[in-house]
Amino acid sequence: MVGFIKIISKMESIKELIGKPVIIRGYYCGCWAGILQDNQPENKTVVLSNAHRLWSWKAKTGICLSAIALNGVKGGNISAAVPIVQLGDCYEIIAATKKALQTIEDHVE
Repeated sequence: MVGFIKIISKMESIKELIGKPVIIRGYYCGCWAGILQDNQPENKTVVLSNAHRLWSWKAKTGICLSAIALNGVKGGNISAAVPIVQLGDCYEIIAATKKALQTIEDHVE
């Protein structure tokens, strides 16, 4: 975990991800994928557009959300996109590829 923290601290700012695809993990809100519109780390709140709730998933490669952020999914229970959502209790923001987000959109139930 320390290595991950060091990588993030080297980024100029997580704000660099505004307007880009991300995967979010929250304590109560669960896992989401979408386009990051706002991040308020002081209260652990993010705003996503074109946001899909990831109820369950099967990573295309690997077994974790980081793998999904890189390569997407090959199945799972994924909701249709909502235009915009504000999520509290978010403790993980993972930069995702456009390719990964497309696989998520392709597996909406």
